[in-house]
Amino acid sequence: MGILGITNRTENWKTARYFSPFFTNQSARTRLAERLLPSASSPPSEVKLELYWKGMRDYLHEHKKKDDGQVFSDLYQRLFPDLRSKVCSTDGLRCPDCKNYDSSTGDGGELRNNLVNTEIDIVLESKTHLFIGEAKHESRFGADGNLVLVHQLIRQYVMARILVELQGADDKELVPFVVWDKPQRGQDPYQLKFMIKQGWLDNRNILSWAEVKKLARGS
Repeated sequence: MGILGITNRTENWKTARYFSPFFTNQSARTRLAERLLPSASSPPSEVKLELYWKGMRDYLHEHKKKDDGQVFSDLYQRLFPDLRSKVCSTDGLRCPDCKNYDSSTGDGGELRNNLVNTEIDIVLESKTHLFIGEAKHESRFGADGNLVLVHQLIRQYVMARILVELQGADDKELVPFVVWDKPQRGQDPYQLKFMIKQGWLDNRNILSWAEVKKLARGS
């Protein structure tokens, strides 16, 4: 029972509860990383974990970088040259503004702000992989047409990919995953379908909360 007898339904609280055992258990972190990799992959080692990760914000703070709008724009156009056309031609995804997924105009400041303010719920890192996870319970996968990078899962992937490039660690493979039970009424998985179609998300890496609990326990 929650505070004042009220059940806490927030995803952050549920994520913290389910993933807290992983912080003190390297074996559990390794099990989770192994679960997210293809069976033929080498076993991961020295797996680190963080929750509610704003990697780009902290990277820029650490490196004292402020006016990098054009750098972000150039990297985005090189790494994702046709992302706008792919998103806007996908059923269920919308680009309501001409600036959506287009960094060719302006100095890249809006794109930079999108990336700086992007948070990823669960992040694991091994020597060879960066695992980026989104946790969902009752809420939808977010979308905001006022942003350059409209859709939550796509924005997270773009941020992580650009950050890996900035760090000079472009040989580190990105592995997106989602912790999500069956969709509630009114929800749709269009972002998931897009991520899978692009080859960015493996369908088997959509985990249930129950599976996360089992991985934490080793059962």
